[in-house]
Amino acid sequence: MFSFDFDVDDAGDVAQTASSDDKQPPTVDSTVLDEVPAQEADLDELFAALPARISYSPLLVRRNDGTELYIARRDLFDARYQLMAGESDEVDAPNIQFLDAPSDLVRGVYEGGLKTWECASDLVQYISEGSLRLLPSARLWLIVAGRQLGCGTAIPSAYALGELFSRPHENASPRAVHVQDYNHLVLELVALPNLLLAWYFSPAAARVRDSLHTSSEAGELDLDGDIVNAFRSDLAACRVDLRLYYGSWRSWQLPRTYDLVLTSETVYEPASLSPLVSLLHASGGRRLVAAKRVYFGVGGGVREFVQEVERAGGTAETVWETSSGVARAILDVRW
Repeated sequence: MFSFDFDVDDAGDVAQTASSDDKQPPTVDSTVLDEVPAQEADLDELFAALPARISYSPLLVRRNDGTELYIARRDLFDARYQLMAGESDEVDAPNIQFLDAPSDLVRGVYEGGLKTWECASDLVQYISEGSLRLLPSARLWLIVAGRQLGCGTAIPSAYALGELFSRPHENASPRAVHVQDYNHLVLELVALPNLLLAWYFSPAAARVRDSLHTSSEAGELDLDGDIVNAFRSDLAACRVDLRLYYGSWRSWQLPRTYDLVLTSETVYEPASLSPLVSLLHASGGRRLVAAKRVYFGVGGGVREFVQEVERAGGTAETVWETSSGVARAILDVRW
């Protein structure tokens, strides 16, 4: 297992602390399990697995112009409770003891997808400030990965989906939001609930939204049949093709090329850089990769990723960066 030098609260907020030479390096579990083969999750089954109620809290994203953006996301403790209480289809899955392990990475089992990592917020800030003109385009194919092997809490996906639901959809061209995570349970516990929350706080859901609910305040949402059916109805009305995938990158055959690819916190594991770059190469379109400059004690980082891209004949240009706290950047990858 790897245990990163992060301070993480139970809501999933994260801040990386400074590294020091006197700290012990992360321990590595040399056991390598068979990778989960990539496949598409059954959307009907994911909706059926939603609990009767979820609790959520706002994630604050501050823009450079001083404005604030709030994204509602399911609370980590609430997702953990659903799993440990036996309310999830994944309760009998092997090795769910990672939930109580002092680690955010268990090789071949779990890739930290239940928590929100700070580069996801960087990516939302970047695209919300108008850096991407693709979001309002008539035809948008969007695939989002976050953390090493998946979308995790799907914060950039949730923002993009909320933007699609915020625009008039009469005569809209088909759009797609495709997300992927290594773990099926991450899709079930946090990714789909957060995508539903993005819809719920968009103008499209005004007819069913409780006026007391706002994305800037914590709350609870009853997921009765009317709410879920309204979400699915609006997906169809807005011509949004929502698909969720899980499993290993190495075995994932992309269903199509895309106009836009967003990925964050995916470059910390050197062994995963080659399959990641292969997927990005095959994806087509605009590719944005948000990452920390260095992942202390693990071996990956921006420099190693750029080298892998260049070996594959591509280029990676830094389009956004910060040295506040931990040095981070967003790269525009092209072939």
